[in-house]
Amino acid sequence: MAHISLMTLQARGKVRRFVQSKFRKDEVNALVAQRHVEENADVPMRYGITALPTLLLLKAGKVAEQRVGLMSKDGLVRLLKENLS
Repeated sequence: MAHISLMTLQARGKVRRFVQSKFRKDEVNALVAQRHVEENADVPMRYGITALPTLLLLKAGKVAEQRVGLMSKDGLVRLLKENLS
């Protein structure tokens, strides 16, 4: 099974707790780095992010998926399951 990490860039959010409730730690790194852009101005520049919220799904430290805009809980679960297989 692949191990993936998830990073969200947004003003505020509860993504981490939601992901932790749905997946084991050895499946999805619930580091789910909710990086507040005000405090991490270098991150949007590094990944070419121009809109919030943005979700980055990382595999082996590289961006495997990048989604911009709101995503439903079901959509997030589906995205993570697809990338775990």
